[in-house]
Amino acid sequence: MTTAATTQSVYFFGDGRAEGTGDMKSVLGGKGAGLAEMTNLGVPVPPGFTIACAACVEYLRTQRAPEGLREEVEKLLSPETFNRAGAAPSAVEKWDKWAKRVKSKWPLCEANMKKGVQASCNF
Repeated sequence: MTTAATTQSVYFFGDGRAEGTGDMKSVLGGKGAGLAEMTNLGVPVPPGFTIACAACVEYLRTQRAPEGLREEVEKLLSPETFNRAGAAPSAVEKWDKWAKRVKSKWPLCEANMKKGVQASCNF
């Protein structure tokens, strides 16, 4: 079982920083590791996140989101996560639009994991 206290399941990338690296293919999958690496190299990558492969496999095995996964996603999407102090209005607007898009796509990601469509979810 994956919990926020024991294992990170959601990895942010964008805005010039990434919580993962290109060497983390076994954790993030190929696409997630590539997005993290591009971000770390300074390539302008729109903000997003990858749900770790282990969380997706757990979902496929149990047909339920792993414990703590939804909380990790909600925390990442919260306004407090994005440093609004000193952020340009356009950046705040982009973040808000991105968060709304992810929230609207989350049910599709859950449905895809249930069907076994992909090993990780990238937003």
